[in-house]
Amino acid sequence: MLIIVAGSTLTGWLGTLQNIGNDYSFWIGNQGLEYTSMGRVWQIPVVRLVC
Repeated sequence: MLIIVAGSTLTGWLGTLQNIGNDYSFWIGNQGLEYTSMGRVWQIPVVRLVC
């Protein structure tokens, strides 16, 4: 869980700075959702841990 939090925070920050690029922003950067801003790569393990 610590890896997910750290990775999501780092890539979300890089996505906000627009350093990731448009191709990767949906998957690893900021999605711009209201309830979470983590990328899809970070959401999948969270769902698997919770379920």
